[in-house]
Amino acid sequence: MTMIQNVYLTIFLIAMLMLLDYYLTMKGFKLYKQKTYKYIKLESYELNTMFKESVNQSTYNFKHLLSVALVSIFVYILYYASYNEILFFHKSTYHFIQGMIFSMFIYINSKHLQNIMTFNAVNRNPSILSGKIKQTTLFSLKSGIAHSFAAFLVLLSLFLLVPSFFTFGFAIGPLAITLKQRKWLKKK
Repeated sequence: MTMIQNVYLTIFLIAMLMLLDYYLTMKGFKLYKQKTYKYIKLESYELNTMFKESVNQSTYNFKHLLSVALVSIFVYILYYASYNEILFFHKSTYHFIQGMIFSMFIYINSKHLQNIMTFNAVNRNPSILSGKIKQTTLFSLKSGIAHSFAAFLVLLSLFLLVPSFFTFGFAIGPLAITLKQRKWLKKK
């Protein structure tokens, strides 16, 4: 299986996925505030504690830009160490982490797109919902854990069918999200 060999292309794609994550978060929140909020009251739209306040205020958090830069630097250092076999790193280490990071942000962005599609449907035709539900952050985290774990199982089967370090990392991406959400859950 061929992975992306060019580290600069990898860094560019990951940075774009990270920037898209924030953009889609803001787009989803804007759509949520149009009509969906009348039917589904979210205790907090954003679950990432680092960005929760800025998303709720519809502003950009420059910590996000810093995180994009840090992840980009991490990927380059990992690439360099792996391709030069420094310490315990090998090319397989790089491809595993590369697959994991791609998977995490593709999964996160797919969840944002799901929200956007759902909110668009409600905004166009509010009659598809009736009643009102209050969704706590605890529920959002627990359902997020269930969804990301389900995605891990699907991607794990892909790894079993097409084994490589990249597909193994790709399978682990949603599991890493599951663990992150469990960490946020413990803070609740």
